[in-house]
Amino acid sequence: MTAMRRGAPTGAGVDASFDAGSPAGLGADSGVASEGGLGVGSDVGLGVSPEPESETGLGAGSQMGLGMGSEPEPEGGLGGGPTARLGAGRDAGKDPQSEAGLDADSDVGLDVGSESEPEGALGAGRTARLGAGRDAGKEPQLEGGPGVGSNAGLGVGSELGAGRSAGPARLGASLDAGLLSPVSAGTVAAAATSDEAWLQALLDAEAALVRAQAALGVVPERAARTITGLARAEYLDPVAIARQARGAANPVVALVRAFTEVVAAEDAGAAEYVHRGSTSQDIMDTAAMLVAHRTLGPLIADLDGTAAALRRLAAAHRDTVMPGRTLALHAVPVTFGLKAAGWHRGVTQAADRLRALRAERLPVQLGGAAGTLAGYAEYARLDGGRAAGGPDGTDGTPDPHGPGSAEGFDAARFTTRLLAEYARQTGLAEPVLPWHTERTPVAALAAELALTAGVLGKIAVDVQSLSRTETAEVAEPAAAGRGVSSAMPHKRNPALATLVRAAALQVPAAASVLAQAMLSEDERSAGAWHAEWLPLRDCLRLTGGAAATARELVEGLRVFPDRMRDNLGLTGGLVVSERLAVVLAPVLGKVTAKDVVSRAALRAVDRGRPFAEELAGAPELAGVLTEEQVAELLDPAHYTGMAGELVDRALRWGPHGARTAADN
Repeated sequence: MTAMRRGAPTGAGVDASFDAGSPAGLGADSGVASEGGLGVGSDVGLGVSPEPESETGLGAGSQMGLGMGSEPEPEGGLGGGPTARLGAGRDAGKDPQSEAGLDADSDVGLDVGSESEPEGALGAGRTARLGAGRDAGKEPQLEGGPGVGSNAGLGVGSELGAGRSAGPARLGASLDAGLLSPVSAGTVAAAATSDEAWLQALLDAEAALVRAQAALGVVPERAARTITGLARAEYLDPVAIARQARGAANPVVALVRAFTEVVAAEDAGAAEYVHRGSTSQDIMDTAAMLVAHRTLGPLIADLDGTAAALRRLAAAHRDTVMPGRTLALHAVPVTFGLKAAGWHRGVTQAADRLRALRAERLPVQLGGAAGTLAGYAEYARLDGGRAAGGPDGTDGTPDPHGPGSAEGFDAARFTTRLLAEYARQTGLAEPVLPWHTERTPVAALAAELALTAGVLGKIAVDVQSLSRTETAEVAEPAAAGRGVSSAMPHKRNPALATLVRAAALQVPAAASVLAQAMLSEDERSAGAWHAEWLPLRDCLRLTGGAAATARELVEGLRVFPDRMRDNLGLTGGLVVSERLAVVLAPVLGKVTAKDVVSRAALRAVDRGRPFAEELAGAPELAGVLTEEQVAELLDPAHYTGMAGELVDRALRWGPHGARTAADN
């Protein structure tokens, strides 16, 4: 079953059960069929009458209740009030093992009602859970729900609902709960790029197109209102659409069919205007840009928050001296403020680039079958002004100014206006031409995301290095459970930096796929376009997760100036040998001065003696420098160059990279 009208009965009764080998339903008067089912082909009881073991479902023989009498959540799904549960427990009288499902005797709880997923598939109450074992709903929790296609999941493709009009609940409708991507698990970026979010974006693209056509008088206003009102992801089954997408190699064909059924159930006349004149790629590309636009908003906000925290760090530690390191070794002194200013500059520039891209370079797609807009124009020519009639938009009275008026139909003018109106309805940019095989918008987005991930990854790598036990110059913000080791109780690993670095290593690889997809043949590609969808989601999700994580890292970063100063003394003054060679050059000559200092440095290392003592014993320096002068020259705090001034210069630039008058 692909679609369900609002208000479809999906209640679960006390004595409801699944019949062996039958289409899985829920409740004695079940109105929902299951394609995958909960224990399909098995006798799995749902209610108070435990049935024998299931070979494919949730280890049966347990008492499983679905929030008896609980109220549904407005977003649809399992419905269930604040403590609704579907669980299998020990008190069922037997502890069977499920061959493909969840161990009925295990302590497993899946939090499928995560608050981080406002449009989540299950849409259950705040603490609704899908549980199995002695204590159903027990921690640990998984915020995304059971994964589709998982051998431990519940009936892939099943439609299971509870409540009066919750819509088709989908157990296992989330393809990715974030188990293998902790940097994005539970973040806004994960929710904004979920299957549910993509499905909603596809529907939004369809609805915006109808509204644009209605604004130009070729679709009844009433039809546009109806279609827009029904363009809600909870009315469709993403699992069924995903499976059917194999037939057309994209999900839009199945979506249009299912969505048309939903609209037709409400208004058969309005259903005629769904996807009118359009093609799959128009909708899919527009949806991709909508997903990107929605994901970039909070991503940029996190970058701005990170930049603000780095600005504070740079100012606070303008003159905090620390070892500068090149090729992993101490080089010359720097300041932590300068390091933070460098991080700040990179993050600010990344935010500026993404801000500009989001505002100007995420276009709608509108081209029709082969980029000529012929279908849109032809439907408009045939419908003419008939669609823009009386107050309810249905009486067929011609619009005197519409495309079908006596003035004649101007296809060029109509399609130009349609492009502009579609962009306005979606909030996206207006393209000059259809870009079916001119994939710069997607590749450019991926490139900017790769750069952003790299900027954040640089911060993460530095924090990791500076957090080493033997370095200990900075530390991540502490939090319960953060950085713990499964084996070593003393460990507090730099977990936030690790997550950011992991994301930064992955995004460029995904972006490279999108760059290669620019090699799209003809007017529509067979494969290159299709190859973009998952890598684009990965780029958005990983970078969004990295931005949120980096913000948390930087806002709570702990800095240890005393440790930095101690580390400067590890080389006994060698860290400023460059300064000594420069000062001695006018006296001894550049070559001789460097040679004398180099030999003294080597002796200091070989003998384990302070650098100053070896300099004092160098015959070439007899009478050249006093002991006090040597001590002053070897003080790292006196050799930070223009670090402080560079920090000031960086902070004089505006919050979004604008040059101030002082630097003009």
